[in-house]
Amino acid sequence: MEELSKELLELIQNESGLKINDAHLEFMRHYVESRLKELNITEKDYNALILSDTNEKKSLINEAAINETYFFREEQQFDFIKQNYIEKKDKNSIITLWSAACSTGEEALSLYTLASSCGIKPIVYATDIDTKALEVFKKGYYSLHSFRSDGKKYIPLLESIGDYYNNTLKLRQPIENLHIQEFNLVSNVQLPMQEGTVDIIFLRNVFIYFDAETRHKIILKLSSALKKNGLLFLSINEVAGVECADDIPLIKEHSGTIYYFRKVSLKEKKEKKKPKVNIPPIQFEDKDRTENKTDKKIVRESFKTIKPVKKTYQKEQIILSKQSSPDLKKLVKDVNVYIDNNNTSKALELVENYHFRPENLEYRFYLEGLIALEDEKENIAEDFFQRASFVNPKFWPALFQLALAQHRSNNIKSSVASFKSCAMVLKEYIKGHKDDYNFLMESFSSTYFLQLCERYINIGQDS
Repeated sequence: MEELSKELLELIQNESGLKINDAHLEFMRHYVESRLKELNITEKDYNALILSDTNEKKSLINEAAINETYFFREEQQFDFIKQNYIEKKDKNSIITLWSAACSTGEEALSLYTLASSCGIKPIVYATDIDTKALEVFKKGYYSLHSFRSDGKKYIPLLESIGDYYNNTLKLRQPIENLHIQEFNLVSNVQLPMQEGTVDIIFLRNVFIYFDAETRHKIILKLSSALKKNGLLFLSINEVAGVECADDIPLIKEHSGTIYYFRKVSLKEKKEKKKPKVNIPPIQFEDKDRTENKTDKKIVRESFKTIKPVKKTYQKEQIILSKQSSPDLKKLVKDVNVYIDNNNTSKALELVENYHFRPENLEYRFYLEGLIALEDEKENIAEDFFQRASFVNPKFWPALFQLALAQHRSNNIKSSVASFKSCAMVLKEYIKGHKDDYNFLMESFSSTYFLQLCERYINIGQDS
C-alpha cells in the first residue's frame, strides 16, 4: 500500500473536516497498513468496514487528529482573561467556559482552575472529536509532558483539583461542573450547551487543519454558543489569518498583542466601521491553512520549496540566523507553482538563475532537493538536503526533508537519527519564538512539525 485511497481521505475530511497534510499522510498510511495486517483483510474490505463499523471509523479519525497541548498554554491569553474578564465578575458568580478542542484536557482544566482561583464558579464544557484523547482526560493522569515553562506561574492552581505522585498529576474525581464529551465541530448535531450561554470559548491550534468553508461553518457554530459580548480565543499564531464573514456576529478586537473575537449583533457589526487591523508580527507560527493538496507523493511535504544544485559543495562560514528577503520568498512561491504543475525543469531553471547570497545558500540546496524529490531522485534529494543542513545546522526544514527522504527509502536507522536531530533543533526554534522559516511551512506551525518528528521517531523505533 503506497498511499491512502481517495475514498479514505474523503471519508476523513467529510466526517471530521480534517484535511490531511502531506507529511501526515505517512502516519495514516502506516496506521491503515497495520490495521490491514491485524484484521487480515484487503484495503477494499477495510474501506467497507469503515463505513459499517462506527468504532473502526472513530479509530481512523482519532489517528488523523494530532494532539499537542499542555497546561496554561499561551500564558498571555490566560493573563488577559483573568485581568479583563474573570476578575471583573462578582465573587461567587458563574462563568461558562468551553474548550472546543480539548484533546487530553489540559486546556479545559487550566480554564477551570483559573476561574476557581478568582472566586468564580466555573461551568466547563470540554469537547473533542478524538475519543482516545477523551479517555486519557477521563482517567486524569498527567505526566511532565503536560507542563512547560510557558504557563509555569499558573501551575500551582492545579493543586486545587489534583495531587502529585512521582512527577505525575492525578486528578481528584469527580470535578464539579466539568462536562467531558465527544463532539464533532463540523457535524450538524446539537451544541453540548444551550445557545447564547457561553462566556468564553477556546479553540486553539485547530484551524490549520480546515479549509476556508469548514472554518466558516465552525465559527458560525461557535458564535451561536456565545452570549452577547462573549469572547472567542484562537491560538495567538492563528488569529492573524482569520476573519469573520458578514453573516457571523463576531468582531476582532485586541489588547496589545492579544487578539480575540467578541460577540455582537449583526446590526452592530454592520454599523461598526472596521479599520483594517495591522497585527504586529507575532513570533510564533500559525496562520490558517486555506488549502491543502493531497498528492500522490507522500513525501512532498507541507512546506513547499526548492531543490538540487549541480555544484561542488564547499564548506563556508555562514550566518546561521537571518530572515529571508522578499525576493527569495517569491522564488519559493514560484518554484512551488511549477512543482505543483510537474514542471520541474522550469522550477530548476528558476533556482539556477537566482542569485543566492552566501547567507542564503542553504535555500538553494533545499529547493533543489524538493525538485529532485518530485523527479523521484531520492538519493540526489537526500544529498541536497544534507548539504543544506551542513551549511546551516539550524535550518530544520532541510533536516525534516532529509529524514522524510530517508524514511521513504526505508533507511529507518538514519531516518530516526535525522528526525531526532530535527526535533532537537525545532525545540530551540520554538523556545526562541523564531519565525525565520514560517514562509516555507504552508501555514502549519513549527510545533506541528515537532509532533510529526516525534511520531516518525516512534514509528521507526517500533519497526
